[in-house]
Amino acid sequence: MLKNKKCYISTPIYYASGNPHIGHAYTTILGDFLARFKKQRGYDVFFLSGTDEFGKKIETKAKSLNLTPQKMVDQYSSKFKELFDLLNIELTRFVRTTEPKHQEVVKKIFGLFYLKKYIYLDEWQGLYCVDCEENYTTSSVLKKADLVEKTNLDLSMDPDDQLYCHVGHKISSINEPSYFIKLSEFSDFIKESLTDNVPSVFPTSRNKEMLNNFVNVGLKDLSISRTSISWGIETPLNKSHRIYVWLDALFSYLTSMGFGSEDDKLYQEFW
Repeated sequence: MLKNKKCYISTPIYYASGNPHIGHAYTTILGDFLARFKKQRGYDVFFLSGTDEFGKKIETKAKSLNLTPQKMVDQYSSKFKELFDLLNIELTRFVRTTEPKHQEVVKKIFGLFYLKKYIYLDEWQGLYCVDCEENYTTSSVLKKADLVEKTNLDLSMDPDDQLYCHVGHKISSINEPSYFIKLSEFSDFIKESLTDNVPSVFPTSRNKEMLNNFVNVGLKDLSISRTSISWGIETPLNKSHRIYVWLDALFSYLTSMGFGSEDDKLYQEFW
């Protein structure tokens, strides 16, 4: 039996914009299975799940339900917990991105990035899908006629110049001030990590995908704030900017273990 080995397992931090479904159950059961197996092998296991609770999609849906965003995510987050209890999932930690400690650390990290000159203010222009919380290029969106031909959907009420993402959600054209992170400056470091003798991404097919589709074609600086939403973590630099949800949620995998706080013992042990 192996002793004193550490194993950190996480499900995705699920988006709290609707009820949990079989996909959430399936993923979490797999994580629970692996966590139990590792424990039997003598590992100390940290098993994480939780809910990602900020963003335009949540803000919009809460308004349609005549609820505050906080009230809505409270309801959906509790349903995820109820599902995991029903399935007898043994989590070490259930994190919520609306937790004050998480928000505090995210702000702290954002400010640190700025002090180290990894962040700059510019204008963001692009195509954005609120439902997918994803940016799109002009070559990756569908025109109305193309989507109708592909799916036979009735889009007669939509304007002829409406654009759609690959799953049929409406695309918005956005132009707003935004803070950007200098991802391009880390190209060599990321490439080295992905081409090391011990790859950092598994399976290897995904490792190659990251290299071929992102790194080798040239990493671009990423927009990490929005002024068009109010339901998000304020940047410490400007109260009119909210930290983009993907960056905020990404840090929950670390803040759940105390990263960035005085009590970071679990982070030191498991990361």
